[in-house]
Amino acid sequence: MRNIDYFDKSAGLYPDRAVLKTAQGAITYAAMQRMTHRLAGAMAAAGLQPQEAVAIMSPNHPGVLTAMLSLWRAGAVWIPVNTRNALPDTIAYLRYVRAGWLFYHSSLSAEAHEAARQVPSIRHLICLDAPDAGNPCLDGFMLPADAPDMPDLGSPDGGDRELCAIIATGGTTGPAKGVRALNRSWGTMLESIAMLMAVEEIPVFLATAPLSHAAGPFALAGIAAHGFLDLRQRLGLLETTPGLGAPLEDLREGDEVTGALRDASHRVARAPVARVVREHRHEEVTRARHV
Repeated sequence: MRNIDYFDKSAGLYPDRAVLKTAQGAITYAAMQRMTHRLAGAMAAAGLQPQEAVAIMSPNHPGVLTAMLSLWRAGAVWIPVNTRNALPDTIAYLRYVRAGWLFYHSSLSAEAHEAARQVPSIRHLICLDAPDAGNPCLDGFMLPADAPDMPDLGSPDGGDRELCAIIATGGTTGPAKGVRALNRSWGTMLESIAMLMAVEEIPVFLATAPLSHAAGPFALAGIAAHGFLDLRQRLGLLETTPGLGAPLEDLREGDEVTGALRDASHRVARAPVARVVREHRHEEVTRARHV
């Protein structure tokens, strides 16, 4: 299965459930699914090639998830970019993976334009949150709301052998290199993480790390488990916090969040989960109580 298949499965089961919550409100699975069709269609119309490398460089923003899901719907390969890296290292890596597209946040406009100048393969720059120096914003680039859905590009074998991401190594032995992740290995990781989540409640992913880099794979596991991502800077009064006796309240970015989540993870590890239903593979897996 492809990453977009996990999302579509959840969207089909729970179209009116929130997939993303921000300070501006919630986005449902159905609304996000429609946006991904519009963006994927626009990318295809602009000349996106199968398995082309598409980079995302941004702090947490709703457009990051939209871009990630859309590039997979269009058959492209996700290139996570760590915004904490030095710009020369980022440029070297984008050149190494031959990135053809770069989605970026306006706060990183200078870095994005310098990367485009130094990486000849980059043909398209899309700003996630606003038009920027002649580059379209995400909303402006999408196809019209009444555009037809993007055709399903899935292959007969489920796309298991296709690339879905190229993940940078740490660069401890020289310039960062790329680990090529296939849909098969990525799907195994998503299902393994989703299985560890309590299923009695709606899974909640508190995205305090960047979705465009470190938090992305874990966020997708939450979606595979039909949950939602919370991008609100002040994470308080969450509707559900699986495995906990009470919701996490009044959390803020920083050390307080880190400590609270560490405490929460310890309690989740002790929570009983007797039965997990893996809907994507139509089989049941029994897991013993953690001790």
